[in-house]
Amino acid sequence: METPNILDGTEQFIRAAGQLPSAQEFGDPALHKFRRSLLAEEHQEYLDAELNHDPKEVMDGLLDQIVVVWGSVLIYSEGVYSPKLGLEGITQYMRSAAPKWENEETRTSHRIWLQQLYSDYESAEATGDRWNIVLAGRRLARAAWIVLLDLFGPDAAREAANEVTRSNLAKIVDGAVIRHPETGKILKPEGWVAPDIASVLVRHGLVAA
Repeated sequence: METPNILDGTEQFIRAAGQLPSAQEFGDPALHKFRRSLLAEEHQEYLDAELNHDPKEVMDGLLDQIVVVWGSVLIYSEGVYSPKLGLEGITQYMRSAAPKWENEETRTSHRIWLQQLYSDYESAEATGDRWNIVLAGRRLARAAWIVLLDLFGPDAAREAANEVTRSNLAKIVDGAVIRHPETGKILKPEGWVAPDIASVLVRHGLVAA
């Protein structure tokens, strides 16, 4: 079975996990606090990896930010709006781009850009305005994908995104996720395999074997 793109895969996962609320639940403070904490964690992991010049963790952090923020966009849009982003069009536009991972100036510029968009998203969350939050989330997801393409190249970005999507969807068993009976935490089923980002980087000559 073909792995869906990272946005469609994210939607499949959150639907299987029962994470899409009704439109009336948008204002639930606990929901917003949880989604913001998830994104804050992934954004900080990206920043730490960038400052440590760790390509594997940077790639993983960017993809995880896309998954989390797109999940929030879908959750906040449920019942009122059907969000689209068009990552494939961006990928085609940048299909000839050479990877710029070793260009420190480019990496710094991208880090500043993503920090600003993350700050914009946080500001939108603070307003409580659904439309502003959705727009800010879309901008952040789009930017993170552009940074992935620019740093690692379209082929490696696509392959790594497929790895993350595959690993997330592998947590779905018989159409639903498995949860811990006491904590409610989503559990990894037996035989689950984490995304192999390191091998993607090696295959595309971005790091040494």
